[in-house]
Amino acid sequence: MGKHRNRKNPKWNKGGQERQPRSRKNPEQQLEDVNKLKEQILTYLQQDKPARAEQLLGYLRENYQHRPDLLAKSLCDLAKQIPQPDWELALYREAVDCNAMDTVALTSYATALANAGRTERAFELFQRSLEIKDTNTVTLTSYATALANAGQTERAFELFQRSLELKDTETVTLNSYATALANAGQSERAFELFQRSLELKDTETVTLNSYATALANAGQTERAFELFQRSLEIKDTETVTLTSYATALANVGQTEQAFELFARSLDLKDTETVTLNSYATALANAGRTERAFELFQRSLEIKDTDTVTLTSYATALANAGRTERALELFERSLSIKPDNEITLLQFGLFLETQDRYLDAIEHLERIPLAKTDRRAGFVCLNLGRLYYRDNQKGKATEWFERAMEYSDNVIASKLYAARDILTLRPYSKEAVALLEEIIEEMPGHGPARQMLRLNLGLKEQYERFCAEDEEDEGRERELLNRAIYHKINNEIAILKAIVYSLAGETESEVLGRVIESIETISEEISRRRNTARMEQEARSPADYEQVLRQIADTAQDISDFVNNEIAIIKQDIYELLYSLENITPPDDERTREIQRLLEQIEFTEGALNDLKTVNESIRLHIAAFPVRNLFANWERVSSLGNAAITVETDNPDAVFHGDEQKIKAILKELVDNTLKHNPHKSALRIRFRAWDREALPNYLLPGKKLPGQRRYLHIEYLDDGEGIPEKQKEWVFQPLKTTTRDGSGLGLFIVRKTVRAMRGYILERGSPESGARFEIYLPYGAEQ
Repeated sequence: MGKHRNRKNPKWNKGGQERQPRSRKNPEQQLEDVNKLKEQILTYLQQDKPARAEQLLGYLRENYQHRPDLLAKSLCDLAKQIPQPDWELALYREAVDCNAMDTVALTSYATALANAGRTERAFELFQRSLEIKDTNTVTLTSYATALANAGQTERAFELFQRSLELKDTETVTLNSYATALANAGQSERAFELFQRSLELKDTETVTLNSYATALANAGQTERAFELFQRSLEIKDTETVTLTSYATALANVGQTEQAFELFARSLDLKDTETVTLNSYATALANAGRTERAFELFQRSLEIKDTDTVTLTSYATALANAGRTERALELFERSLSIKPDNEITLLQFGLFLETQDRYLDAIEHLERIPLAKTDRRAGFVCLNLGRLYYRDNQKGKATEWFERAMEYSDNVIASKLYAARDILTLRPYSKEAVALLEEIIEEMPGHGPARQMLRLNLGLKEQYERFCAEDEEDEGRERELLNRAIYHKINNEIAILKAIVYSLAGETESEVLGRVIESIETISEEISRRRNTARMEQEARSPADYEQVLRQIADTAQDISDFVNNEIAIIKQDIYELLYSLENITPPDDERTREIQRLLEQIEFTEGALNDLKTVNESIRLHIAAFPVRNLFANWERVSSLGNAAITVETDNPDAVFHGDEQKIKAILKELVDNTLKHNPHKSALRIRFRAWDREALPNYLLPGKKLPGQRRYLHIEYLDDGEGIPEKQKEWVFQPLKTTTRDGSGLGLFIVRKTVRAMRGYILERGSPESGARFEIYLPYGAEQ
């Protein structure tokens, strides 16, 4: 008789076979088995076998229900490593369901939700975790970071402080707190915390990278690059360091070095979406859009729900004029994270360029504003401009006023508001009122006085401002020439001092004549300037062409007069030098003084030539010419002095309307500048590059979109000389600023003045390590 099932005895199964009891493994063995299961699950997901992965996941759930702590931890571990966002959130949720008192699971799930934009639910879970254990520094720091990212910085800073009070040596907290402070514009306090973190552990690459990034964002690039280098010396295969360093380099125009580091990072890990996005963005900003779009596509193939990729890609497409695809990606990004503030902002700015003002307003008004959020004022300014575009001036005024409330620099906010209005409507009464408020609070505020000129031609600029009071009229008319006249007077004063010094040591009839001539020159310059000023005051201010002609004629008149007098003085000095050389030894002090006097005369002659050049640059002679004409001479001359010169043009046949001779003069000035500042470098390399751009790069006018579409001729000038130190970049284009004794300090001033007259832009983005790098953007369409 065969055996049959005994219902009361679980050891018997349906077939009469005895069921094997579940093996009792110790905790170490169970953990080892779980780790193997996790590895298999991840492998199946990487092999795109989700069904097999789900099968093993079911096995994990079924066999470890009796260990909710281990199951919750395993699910969290899997969630951290799984690239699929839907799996990630589901696993975290399941981990919390398994063990509702597990603060690690709660904090991990909350962090993932915050990263997915579901901040309300995230904050609920963070609160639950703190109710279980309010001294958990990991929870406090993670919660604070999520709050800071959501713009709730005051509450975030409170939690960071609580975490540090519990453990003030926790570098993760110090770094996260410092990063949040830096993002909120509190750089000094942020740098203090980064320093504290480094004092605790100076080999921590996370600290070095975060600190370096904050320094770079604050414009302290030299110190930032030092820290990035230190981080790479500790670990040169750290992709986060390579990508952050490359991004910082790209932001200051050192694109070639940046691209090398991006490539190194991708060689180490070619599936890192952060690197792909950052590299693609840098390429797009440098005008290499096709390569940028390839990398954005690769990033989306890895993770097609990454809103950072979607938004960055859409922004790059929009800047390149590919609006349909940009629109599609912006909408996809918002369908994944409807409240993503960066996407809402970028999409809103894009919609403005499509003249969809109400849609743009709707997106920007969805962005939550907080007084401690640096973006708040920027969002308000854009909303003010959009309402102004839509002829809702009342609403526009409200938003401009809110921008000032959110700003810690009200004057700057008023200035930006005026700029935005003037971009849309030159001569706007509202903009003029804002500028007058600024000047009333800060008399002599230069940018406010000049703001109305930003979108006007030279003639319109003059006519708009010529109705000011007499004192202002005189100041505006003198602005073009005061600096250079001052320079000439300084040079003549030095000339006079040297001659008087010589006269005290040497009795000479020649020196007496020279002193008399110099006194006459000084008096005559003043007389001719005063005469010209009186004639200007008597002339109708509206007669712009006549005023320009008189300014140029006066400059020419004074230059010719002084040049003639200087030539006579020069001849007298040479006669004196020859006579002394016959009766004194070569190293005689008087001979050296006379040679110094001759050098000074040459400086004065240079200043006079600059005076004429400054005034000549006022007038433009617009004509059509092919771009290749600008570089024809440099292509024929492959070397000059100690420099080898190369030219690369992507658009040689493009027809540009502009002042060909003045653009050539700009290029020559840049070459002369390189040669003058690198006399001891045996082998210099100079490179010209030119191509057309459909839009200005983001770093030129950060956060600002010029309305309408405009094409630009982009000229890039690079050398591998000493470069311009960071601290000198602010004033390199200012008049009378020079780093060499034989420089007039007017060359780059004249260059920028000429570029601005052509409605273009010029900036310097090189470094002392890589050399000078000038970028020039000249708009097409001058013929219109």
